[in-house]
Amino acid sequence: MAPPSYKITIRNNFGDVNNPRNYSLYSAQPEISGHGVKSTSPVVWYQTPDMSDSSEWTFKYTPEYYGFVGISDGNDNLNLQDGNEINLIKHSEVKVGEDIGMGTRLIVEPAKGSVQLKKKDDGASEGTIEIRISKDFQPGNSYVVGLARKHLQDNIAPLPVAAVGLRASARFILKPKPEVYITNRNVEAGRVDTQGVEGSATSTTAVKDKKIEFIGAKKEAIVKEDSKGDFTVTYR
Repeated sequence: MAPPSYKITIRNNFGDVNNPRNYSLYSAQPEISGHGVKSTSPVVWYQTPDMSDSSEWTFKYTPEYYGFVGISDGNDNLNLQDGNEINLIKHSEVKVGEDIGMGTRLIVEPAKGSVQLKKKDDGASEGTIEIRISKDFQPGNSYVVGLARKHLQDNIAPLPVAAVGLRASARFILKPKPEVYITNRNVEAGRVDTQGVEGSATSTTAVKDKKIEFIGAKKEAIVKEDSKGDFTVTYR
């Protein structure tokens, strides 16, 4: 059976007929533990094209999650900064553990100047997946690991949505969250952005990012930005 799909319709009601608007979408960040890491870095999932006043754009996605290993263009993969670009190298679809466990556990290992990602087993606990890192990685590398999600806008691979720097011998336990956020801060897809409500301690109460959360049988959200830059969401 094919997974369900979700639809977010974005409407620009800002009221500026001379300047188009862009909107960026990012995923709620997973809970994470392991190797002293307390949080992941949010990576923007998708950015709309320019939207003229009163226009609409539709974003569709499915609920699957993927573990990934990728590379950051920053100077320090252990301290990702806003604007760092995260590019996926390898990915693997994962199953989140249910009440009897059975969540996916992945292993990341070096492989002739690159990396490989492979499934270990289905031993992760309820609500989680695990990513285990080989002891054979050298410090000072540019690799990151984390969660990716796939949207239906283009026929492309999953894209990173939550990243953490790769550490040798680390064992990361991640608990994914399904919610999606929208922002009008005009951030490109694939870039680290910690300014939103789901970001790091740099987030502020002034941020107007809006959570989109599907509950029950609802599969479509209509998001409107008003002239003050505030969002409203209705579901159907």
